[in-house]
Amino acid sequence: MEFTKKDLPGSRQEIEVIISPEEVEGHREKALTLFGKEVSLEGFRPGHAPKEMVAQKVSRQQVFAKAMELAIQDAYQKIAKEEDLKVLGDPEVRIVKAKDGEPVVFSIQVSLFPEVTLPDYKKIASEVTKKEVIVQDEDLTRTLKWLQESKKNEDGTLPELNDEFAKTLGNASGLDELKESVKKGLMMEKETQEKNRARQEIVAKVAKEATFEVPEVLVKREQQALLEQTKQGVKEMLKIEFTEYLKNMKKTEEELKESFLVQAQQRIGEFLVLDAIAKKEEITASKEEIEEEMQKVLGQYPESKLAKDSLDQKELKMYSEGVLRNEKTLQLLEGLMK
Repeated sequence: MEFTKKDLPGSRQEIEVIISPEEVEGHREKALTLFGKEVSLEGFRPGHAPKEMVAQKVSRQQVFAKAMELAIQDAYQKIAKEEDLKVLGDPEVRIVKAKDGEPVVFSIQVSLFPEVTLPDYKKIASEVTKKEVIVQDEDLTRTLKWLQESKKNEDGTLPELNDEFAKTLGNASGLDELKESVKKGLMMEKETQEKNRARQEIVAKVAKEATFEVPEVLVKREQQALLEQTKQGVKEMLKIEFTEYLKNMKKTEEELKESFLVQAQQRIGEFLVLDAIAKKEEITASKEEIEEEMQKVLGQYPESKLAKDSLDQKELKMYSEGVLRNEKTLQLLEGLMK
């Protein structure tokens, strides 16, 4: 087997491969075995007929085509292992030359996980400032007003904001305690928002200075994910059919999906940067942490057994590990802020 590689835009690579007639012929026996499972021969159960008899039932060209397919798969696996290719998605195979008894020439195009050259992310993180979080009087007033609205009287009037009203909302002993509880809740919410904003600022700045190619295959996946999120949001929040939403937006589904391109590229870029930092810092999650995160995900389902049956455990483990790795990486960056 001989092969040459050529880099393509969008973190793709083309590999041209030549395999000898002998390599193709080496897969002839397996090809006949596979045909034996399909061919019906009197007196034999499927897959148990002698290969010589199977060979009489299928043409030489059919056997060659199947043997070539197997040889191509074998060649691709060897190249991927030898070159340590971090392939995303399925390869695209194009046959250039295929004639029985002659070398087979084909090309493979693959999308690769890109190399990321990171800037000084620690310096960038240290230059990001966390803003002071304050709960303004108007924030408290607005929330109390919302609570009043939620307890509107039958005649449409709002209940008076007093100790009695506070007691109807739960554990508060009076209005002062309710105000304190609401203020504490607003403070926690604002702190979370500010933490996420600061984290986002760091990652965006690092991504802007990092060098990498965004794989087209990942961008397309992210565009599809954003489209599905939009469909779900339209159904749950707007309570209208997606076709009606598209009509209001004056877009086709494909046009809407295309409009997510920049957002998808940004998300994938930030994912690649976080992944690169995690690798450089050797950030990992322990077995116990992963198991605990998996249980959290399963706990979101009303029936834990149903969740375990329907979710692929390997995928769930990978997802949980990714969530923990990302969170630890973000915590590391956050800890470098002023």
